[in-house]
Amino acid sequence: MTKRGKSGPDFGPLEIRAAGAGRVLSIMVFALLGSVDMAFSDGGSVPGKIFFGFACAVAVLIVVLSVSSRRKGCLVRLDDAGVTLFGGQTVSWSAISEVRDIRKKQILVFLPRDGAVLPMLSVGMLVRPHVLEKRLTRRWGSPLVLAPRALDASADEIIDAVRRFSGGVPVLDEERQLATG
Repeated sequence: MTKRGKSGPDFGPLEIRAAGAGRVLSIMVFALLGSVDMAFSDGGSVPGKIFFGFACAVAVLIVVLSVSSRRKGCLVRLDDAGVTLFGGQTVSWSAISEVRDIRKKQILVFLPRDGAVLPMLSVGMLVRPHVLEKRLTRRWGSPLVLAPRALDASADEIIDAVRRFSGGVPVLDEERQLATG
């Protein structure tokens, strides 16, 4: 594994922060361009203009949440001890049975061993944490889900860190085959 943006090996832990506002803004620009077309094509309809206003408000809210999350510093740390989440809670590697790489959804799911309870990464969300935790567990089998598109580390960097630090926790794709990364 190499240092992000630098050359040479990196033997330290992988510390992951929220993605910068620039990355979030680039995603939002594409969403807003679609709503602009809908709002103002053919003279623009009232529902189209309302939707455009709503999309702008959501974009501003997401940027504000992104900036506030970025200011919190390290959200996730992967090292020999395990996965440490914002707030200091560490999940040991022995509590994780596998990491599932869901490329279609651009997420990584840390699945618990039998009997283990994993926490959720909860930093500045719009949904109440306990509601989101239940939803994630029902959909993915675990509340510990990382979305690299919202973080400053790629899926491949996270997978490399899991392989390097976990002592053998498998990283599998949707078909439960060893994931590349």
